[in-house]
Amino acid sequence: YYKVNVMAYGSHKTIEFRHHSGTTDFTKIENWINFLRGLLEYSINNETIIIASSIDEIPFLTAAQKKYFNNRKSELNR
Repeated sequence: YYKVNVMAYGSHKTIEFRHHSGTTDFTKIENWINFLRGLLEYSINNETIIIASSIDEIPFLTAAQKKYFNNRKSELNR
């Protein structure tokens, strides 16, 4: 299995993202959806490949999203 499944694109015109675990936490869901939306919009509008070694270097995230993901990273590293 892969975190991003592009194999179905040829027959269904879909890309499946499998990375996120199940949750009912709205804030997690909202940030995950906004991350994917930003990634897709950036990919459509830019040919440049993103090389980022930290969350703060991801160009399509807002300041609030970077703060959320950095906080989650800190929580998970405890």
